[in-house]
Amino acid sequence: MIAQNLFKHKHYEVPPFLCDEDIVNKMENLLRDIGEPILLVLDDVWSGSEFIIKHLQLKLLDYKILVTSRFAFQGFGNPYYLKPLTTEDATRLFRHFVPQLDSYCTTKQHKKLVKKIVKLCGGFPLVLMLVGGSLSGQPINIWKNRERKWSKLGKFALSDEANLLDKLGELLEVLGTEEIIKECFMDLSLFPEDQKIPAAALIDMFEELHELDEDDGDAMNYICELEARNLADIVVTRKLADDLDNYYNYHFITQHDLLREVAIKQNSNGPVVQRKRLIVEIGESNLPEWWTEKNSASRLSISTGENNFNPSSCNIEFTEVEVLVLNLRTKNYSLPLFLDKMSKVKVLIVTNYHSSLSELKSMELLSSLCNLRRIRLEKVSVTSFVELKNLKKLSLFMCNVSQAFGDSSHLISKPLPNLLEMNVDYCNDMVTLPKWLSDTSLLKKLSITNCHKISLLPEQMSKLKNLEVLRLNSCTDLEELPADAIRSLHKLSILDVSYCVSLRKLPENFGDLHGLRKVYMSCCPRIWKLPSSITKMKQLDDVICDEEIAALWEVWKPILKDLNIVVPKVDINLNWLQSRFPKVSLF
Repeated sequence: MIAQNLFKHKHYEVPPFLCDEDIVNKMENLLRDIGEPILLVLDDVWSGSEFIIKHLQLKLLDYKILVTSRFAFQGFGNPYYLKPLTTEDATRLFRHFVPQLDSYCTTKQHKKLVKKIVKLCGGFPLVLMLVGGSLSGQPINIWKNRERKWSKLGKFALSDEANLLDKLGELLEVLGTEEIIKECFMDLSLFPEDQKIPAAALIDMFEELHELDEDDGDAMNYICELEARNLADIVVTRKLADDLDNYYNYHFITQHDLLREVAIKQNSNGPVVQRKRLIVEIGESNLPEWWTEKNSASRLSISTGENNFNPSSCNIEFTEVEVLVLNLRTKNYSLPLFLDKMSKVKVLIVTNYHSSLSELKSMELLSSLCNLRRIRLEKVSVTSFVELKNLKKLSLFMCNVSQAFGDSSHLISKPLPNLLEMNVDYCNDMVTLPKWLSDTSLLKKLSITNCHKISLLPEQMSKLKNLEVLRLNSCTDLEELPADAIRSLHKLSILDVSYCVSLRKLPENFGDLHGLRKVYMSCCPRIWKLPSSITKMKQLDDVICDEEIAALWEVWKPILKDLNIVVPKVDINLNWLQSRFPKVSLF
């Protein structure tokens, strides 16, 4: 990973690496080719990673390595131990996290309170961040209450790693986080360290576990609350016109690794039978001692290594699990056999972190999950779908789906009869929609985005009479919308064809979409005329587009008097592209 990042940072094509020695040789050649003084910074290196530092000690002129870590490594020079922040620096950092601090310091008593709180933080930046996020915007009586409780625990200090995690856990208790926010915070630990967690995956979990209404947006509100308290960060990789339609495919969550460790430690407290979350990291053949113990966990997270060890043969029943998270690092993976006994599973999230796609096998096991409502698959190859009568939402990201969506005779005719929402994003082998989709008559939301090989949509879409949202954003080969199907989509309220650069026109009967209230159509350069039927769209509220398309709509403003034409600021930052496709060079 370090070698790959170095090649990408210098905009070199990443070569294949045969072994560790080959990696070191190619890195040395790269750094020598750069021909400049180099300081290589290895940030947050973990204990037991000495071999990485040793490999990177290359014999080059003007080349040094700086290692930051919570651990002291022997044999690599004299370590420099960072001290906690001084009172002055700690106060300055605290102000950063509480921008309205001056409004609290209105009296001498209040100023003393702030000094006490800063002192209790012990000069630790992470603690200052957490405390500041917790108190920001709170009334002064909350500040007094928190300071009083915290004073009983004493000044934040640490003597070792375990003590640090315990102290942070105590701190989170003192900060008075609401129970549901605590639960959401703990759920972040179900995903691997140092990975961006898709907000859409968390929303699926939270809505099912806490019975939240998707339309209310409460799940995303809880994620925003985590960010406000500095318990997590929201990263938006691509800025859209607005987030009012509860579409968060470009929102990701990151978390400080220490906070993740705190959550894992708190998850592990108490006997296995009482834990809500079971987090398993499977090595070559190792399983935790509690693996065969009876449990009542509602969340199960299994992370695999590249060896593809599968615990299917183990005699265990996860009878209470409602959310199953599978974190893969292998080219092939068979779903575990004990799935057929997990009758309460509502959400299945499978994410492959391997450099290449993982072929997902044994999909037939899902047919026994009668309560399965949501599936999210990322970077896997899916060859078929089984009948899932109660599935409400299917999300596919960077998957190979051509076989599953093809015309093979073995495919079930109506595998997902009660599907309400389907999201397909960056599935570049997808050339058409599956035939069975036209039989999902209850479907309300269909998002086919960044699928560049789709050129036409089937006329059978006319059967989707309950469709309310249709997103076709960035389907660059899409040439037209099915005219006959359009007149049947009377419930369609949101249409997104932005960045469909091959789209030649809107259908002549476009005005028959009587329920349409919002249209996104930025960057559709081949559209130079709008159909006259749009004069019938009196209910249309907003058109979000670029200046060229806005000029076409302005012509009809005298008739569509209530129409609001929005031209958002152009986001020319292409970091979102490289975050999704790391091998793409922007230069």
